[in-house]
Amino acid sequence: MEACTLPGPDLYWYLPSIFFPFPIFPFSISFLLLMLQMLFIENPVIGVGIASALIVANPPGGLAVIAGSALATLWSNLLKLDTGLTRSGLYCFNSILVVAALNAFVTPLPAVVAMSIVGSLASVWLFDKGVKLLPFPVVSIPFIMVAQLSLLASRSFPSLSAIQFAPPPPVDITMFPEFLPWLSYIASTVPLTFSQLFFTANTWVGVAIIAAGFLGDRRVMSSAVLGAAIGTSVGYFLGYDVANGLWGFNSALTAMALYPTFGLPLWGALTAAGLSAALQPIALTIFGNAGLPALSFSFCLCTITFLRLYQKIRNQHK
Repeated sequence: MEACTLPGPDLYWYLPSIFFPFPIFPFSISFLLLMLQMLFIENPVIGVGIASALIVANPPGGLAVIAGSALATLWSNLLKLDTGLTRSGLYCFNSILVVAALNAFVTPLPAVVAMSIVGSLASVWLFDKGVKLLPFPVVSIPFIMVAQLSLLASRSFPSLSAIQFAPPPPVDITMFPEFLPWLSYIASTVPLTFSQLFFTANTWVGVAIIAAGFLGDRRVMSSAVLGAAIGTSVGYFLGYDVANGLWGFNSALTAMALYPTFGLPLWGALTAAGLSAALQPIALTIFGNAGLPALSFSFCLCTITFLRLYQKIRNQHK
């Protein structure tokens, strides 16, 4: 993933130093940027609205978002990592997902705190190494690695109640649902998809995130909404329960990563979004058999694969 530059005047970055004069603490603006880096947008002002909505709807989840971002920026400053990536909030992308996932899947709180500190450090280090060494975007690979290993490690301690994820039940694909209810499912579940990006299932939070996204970058948010709708539709017509919004999770991320961020045509990004949803049953079965969530596996797989294919085709026609 390429480093992004901070939009607007540098005042956004230096204001926190008035209140936190130490060099390891200017993470306030990085935290705000993180809110929209999850949507591949940079705008700290709009980030305030999303952060507020998350905290009001789900205080533990909202605090996990803040903690994940603050920890990542703290680690990146202490380790003297790339300044551009730190200022843009990109180190926070995987860290916030790790901390939010641990908050959702593990108890008690002291264990969550300890695992989050270590997990955030690991995700920041892996992201930095991935940016330097991998020939493709790192996307959420560090999140998947750290979260899955953390959940596996939690099973070694009986007092930690890690959630067990069973593989999905078989689906009779000959029994397709009726067509008309599909429209109502799309309308009700797409907002949930965007709140689920932060491990919070709340329709109004999803609406706030969508609204903030459109204010920040209409191209990004339009592709994300279309991707979420396609992913939800794939799950619905395959006969799965899509009411929690998770079927659009990977599709939304795939669409907004490939189209506006990495420059694929919209039709290609939406095709990849549909494929990421179609692969979800396979991912759920593979990880579910190990008692683990699939997380953003299909997003990573489809985004990297389609991007590499697009780059190869474009280079051949130069």
